[in-house]
Amino acid sequence: MPAALPSAFALPERLVAKADPALIDGDEAHFAEIVRTLEHERADLTARLDAQRRAPARDGRRRWTAIWRSTG
Repeated sequence: MPAALPSAFALPERLVAKADPALIDGDEAHFAEIVRTLEHERADLTARLDAQRRAPARDGRRRWTAIWRSTG
């Protein structure tokens, strides 16, 4: 898990009232879920690409196309 991300609600002093936890807790939780989902998707894609790159190259063009589609 990466280090804690800065809050999207790190507001200037004049807007500090808008950073009330009662107002932003739901949004913070939603952002955290987005981060977890993106990390999971990235790990999954990395694993699939590694597997494709390690696979025997019976048909080099097909293998290259599969890798290209995964990264495109």
